[in-house]
Amino acid sequence: MSINTGSKHYDAYYDHVLNKQKSTGAIAKVYDIIYDISDRGGLGNEWEQIDGEIQDEIIDKWVKIIDRAESASESPDYKLTFCEKCFQMTNHLNGVCQKCDNNSVK
Repeated sequence: MSINTGSKHYDAYYDHVLNKQKSTGAIAKVYDIIYDISDRGGLGNEWEQIDGEIQDEIIDKWVKIIDRAESASESPDYKLTFCEKCFQMTNHLNGVCQKCDNNSVK
């Protein structure tokens, strides 16, 4: 088992991995990464011990990272802008604060 039964990704992950109903986009890449680390001694055991809600947070963050990397490789648009969420002048890539992931730039 790789995804905790309490995770919102449980069904989709197993459809992706076991039933070959492949997901697409960044979530598919994250599921492939989880499948890979779950098959490795030590790492797999630790991942399986993580609560489903925490796994969800990690998966969602990894999806954002992959999406950001893919969009940055297409047309990176860096701007130094004030972020109203973290209250700092920070680098924004394609309108997303690189410090706090805020995507509402003014």
